[in-house]
Amino acid sequence: MENIIIPNKYMETFDKLNNGRNTTRIWRELSIWPDWAPDQQIAAGANDFWKLSELLNTVDGLNGEPYKSTITLDNAVRAYTPNKLKENNPERMSKLASGHFRVIDDKNFDAEVSRFAAWALVKEIGKSKPTIFHQEYFMTPNPNTSIIDLYRLTNQAERIGLRSDVRKYQKQLNGIMNKLHAHNQHYAELNREMVKWLFGNLNAGDIREEYRLHENKPLADFMNAHLLAAYGTALKNIVYKWDFEAPAREYSILRGIVYNEMIAAREDMKKKFGRPEVNFDRASVDEVEKWHNKREFEFAKRYINTKVQ
Repeated sequence: MENIIIPNKYMETFDKLNNGRNTTRIWRELSIWPDWAPDQQIAAGANDFWKLSELLNTVDGLNGEPYKSTITLDNAVRAYTPNKLKENNPERMSKLASGHFRVIDDKNFDAEVSRFAAWALVKEIGKSKPTIFHQEYFMTPNPNTSIIDLYRLTNQAERIGLRSDVRKYQKQLNGIMNKLHAHNQHYAELNREMVKWLFGNLNAGDIREEYRLHENKPLADFMNAHLLAAYGTALKNIVYKWDFEAPAREYSILRGIVYNEMIAAREDMKKKFGRPEVNFDRASVDEVEKWHNKREFEFAKRYINTKVQ
């Protein structure tokens, strides 16, 4: 059986989101003769909704004040409604958006938000805070979905942004090599050595053969979230140390920095997630991104008209 350790932060978020989920609404039934038969409260089923204040408190380190307004909620719903599902008529679009939240406290501003509005809001918050786990939670409404399922989905979705970071730092390293006027053989040699240092003397061909990876795609396209994060951090450190700590602008200095960072990344990975060479996924990041975009559209299609009652 696969041994998966869920980080505490995800377990705490999972519990908070579950505890904040409301599936019923209390109505008061007025009595014609209250002295003889008092008013009664009736619990009726409702579409899932969350209190905005409780939702914002599930995001670590978030200043929730900028998100406490009808304008923010309206904009979030509009921004993340797929174009194919938007209303062309402005009045109908306003009605569609406003139906996903209901203000319950004007003074301190609080509101009930639908599943779709909650997802749209945490997606917007995701521009500054990590909220992929939140997004996956709202996109996966099946009550039988476990936290392990959500953790796996989160790790896959995280690969998309992490791959973008790796691409950015790799481009910066390429720029360093160009400024050094490195010969093509040096460049190819450094790339081969980076793979060898990170993967314990294995070369790219060994890894491709083991996982049957596409030969025309970079290895980074198949790294899982843990490995992408470690590799991206190593590349970022290389660029920083070259820019601010290198004693001389020489190829040998750069090679030494690269060596130290790749070895450090390997050792850190081994302690936390196992050897880097066992942290690959047969699905490329491009495939994951297409699958993720399709899931988001299907979710929106299903819940765009499921509003706060």
